[in-house]
Order: sequence, then structure tokens, then C-alpha cells
Amino acid sequence: MNVSLIILGLALLLGLLLSYKWISDNTHQLFWLSFVLYFDPGGFFSGLNDGSIFWRIKYYDLFFALMMVSWSLSDLWKRKISFEQPHFRFIASGFAICSVYYLLVSGYIVPNAYGYEDFPLFIQKNRQFFYGLPVFIAVFQFTYFNF
Repeated sequence: MNVSLIILGLALLLGLLLSYKWISDNTHQLFWLSFVLYFDPGGFFSGLNDGSIFWRIKYYDLFFALMMVSWSLSDLWKRKISFEQPHFRFIASGFAICSVYYLLVSGYIVPNAYGYEDFPLFIQKNRQFFYGLPVFIAVFQFTYFNF
């Protein structure tokens, strides 16, 4: 079954590379489609092999990569985000403070206190949390500049 998933993934990658023109013309649709599928609203991906695609790569890794590719192809990442906007500054600074706290306390201090430090495994298991800031910035730019 894993071989068929690898072949399916390679075919999907080849199809994406061949349809570069379509993707570069429809970056907004690809972004929003991958954003919705990232959260797996129907539970289809998490129900299939616990969401695993290949080895330790999960379905949300693939959709995160698609979101970042469509964001980079849309040229929205070149536009400056103004931190003068109070809502964006409040949410971004709050998320950054929570990320640092979570990383230090839950990932480093508490495991070292109990003697089972494994920081790379912590990062691997909690990578969806750290996908949050780039996804937040991309969603903000897509909704602010091209809603």
C-alpha cells in the first residue's frame, strides 16, 4: 500500500509541475483549497492510516507545502505587512509570545526536569503548531490584499 501511495504522490507532483501555468494563474484558488483541506473538515485524511502519507510525512505537511507554494507564486509575500495595524500586531505578537513559551516550557524545561529530553521529537510531533505563524501571515495577506 505504501508503494501505491508513493506512486500516487509522484504522479501528483508531476501533474503539479506540468500544470505550472494553471497554478500560477489560479494561486488564490489553490491556496484556499489547500487551506480548507489542511484542517481536514471531514476527517477523511486522518481516518486513512492516521493521516500518514509516507514515513513521517502527514497529509497536513503536504497541504502546508501547497499553501506556501501558492503563496510564493502569488507574489503576495513581497508586499509589506504593516505592523501599524493594531489587530495584526496584537495577534502576531501574542502568537509569537505563546510560541516561545510553548517551545521553552513544554519542549525544553519540563522534559529536562523529568529526565526525558528529546527535543527533535517534540518539534516533529508539534510541527502543526509551528506551521501556524506562516499560515496566519499568508491568510492575512490573501484576505487583506485580494479578498
